Amino acid sequence: MRLFRLTCSIAFALCLMLTLTTGAASPFIGGTEEPCTIDSSQLLDKVITTYTEIKELRIVVRIEIMDPNSSGEAVSDYIIGEVLYRRPDVLRLTYLEPMEWADYFILIDKSKDTIKRYQPVTDRLFVESLSRAAKDNVGLSLDSLLTPPKKEDVLKVNQMTDLLTDKQYYVVHNRTQQYDDLGVQKFWLDPETSLIKQVHLYNLEEKLLLRGVVLEMEINPNIQDADLFFIPLEAEVTQR
Repeated sequence: MRLFRLTCSIAFALCLMLTLTTGAASPFIGGTEEPCTIDSSQLLDKVITTYTEIKELRIVVRIEIMDPNSSGEAVSDYIIGEVLYRRPDVLRLTYLEPMEWADYFILIDKSKDTIKRYQPVTDRLFVESLSRAAKDNVGLSLDSLLTPPKKEDVLKVNQMTDLLTDKQYYVVHNRTQQYDDLGVQKFWLDPETSLIKQVHLYNLEEKLLLRGVVLEMEINPNIQDADLFFIPLEAEVTQR
């Protein structure tokens, strides 16, 4: 699996991709951006408040990594996975597709500075320091899907009507100083829930690196410890 690595600190290092279905409607939001008259400061305050009140999240996410050598927006890699997130420290990603990656999982615990990666084919569990691990492109995308943009990083806010569903979204253009090798980030906000529905990440040359979209979401689903922290008993543990 080809993942274009970025050299930056980890907040969460995760991967999710989805096998595309030929002829299926794309879950991504598409349309033309237009100027937005809404008070962007009030909008972002509402978004931040919404995420602050969330204790747990269960989401299913699709993320596509774009081919950096393509002149258009050709997809290089893709997966789909389920994320269990207990704010602020614990996150588990389980791969659902493609089949060769099914049941692979990543478990992050910021309070213990650990990231655990389980490979079901070899039945091995790799454990390393979260602060020393390298973050990949999809990890950055998940950060964006789970964390609202900071007000000081926002460049502008537009609105867009999705061509397929005719639903309106707010599109926040963001440029964070946290990752100096990334360009603009775009966040699609659902005006009904004030939650992030989609993100696009661009490089410094304004070329699309990857895009992610939330397919399913449950807020405060009462995640059980057995589901969040489960590790196969037979797994061979390797410390890095």
